Amino acid sequence: MIRETLPNIKIEMINEWEKPEESIRRGNWWLVVNARPIYTFFMDVEKFKAEIRHAAYGTP
Repeated sequence: MIRETLPNIKIEMINEWEKPEESIRRGNWWLVVNARPIYTFFMDVEKFKAEIRHAAYGTP
């Protein structure tokens, strides 16, 4: 769903066991886009996509 919203974004999966310092640096949050944690659950599709766009571009 992130690729649908932002097709050219670089996605990096951070395993908290393999890279604990990176996980801690990001606040151990499940999803961070452009240094902003995403709070919306992905099943709320339109709200989730809107929050992703807002985090990436700063637009509503």
